[in-house]
Amino acid sequence: MKYLVFLIGLLFGCTNYSVSKAKTVPPILVAIIPISGVTSGYQIKMRVTNQEPFFAGYKLYVGTDENAARNPSDLVNSGNSCTGAPGIIPNQPIEYYLEVAPSVASLPATGNRLCTYQTTLNPGEYISVRTLLLSITPSNQGGNRINPSLPSNTLIVP
Repeated sequence: MKYLVFLIGLLFGCTNYSVSKAKTVPPILVAIIPISGVTSGYQIKMRVTNQEPFFAGYKLYVGTDENAARNPSDLVNSGNSCTGAPGIIPNQPIEYYLEVAPSVASLPATGNRLCTYQTTLNPGEYISVRTLLLSITPSNQGGNRINPSLPSNTLIVP
């Protein structure tokens, strides 16, 4: 009975809802540095905070110029996804890391590592990152989707 009263109170008492998509602040890329002892391995230092409960990770985009890295033709199907689930969910205003290598098994354990990406970055390429959020939508309106944020700034691979 308590649950029924709670549910009715929640349904009729909660008037602060929205059907618009949640917007998140894009990550800020601070630096990209080679990882010592890992061939073609890079650590991307970034600042992010205040992720939503529907946080789904980060996507790494690589391009030959700044525009190609920030604005790929297909945001959902292009880019590199995090291998496995994000290691931690960022909610503190500190620096976090993304790590990239041709083999993620070669990456050493790192504190504050959010994701690893199994790909090869070449010197002179541009990188950009977008936050991914799950958008809960009724099935008659297209169903749940992953929505990327606006792009981060870009960095050039050293």
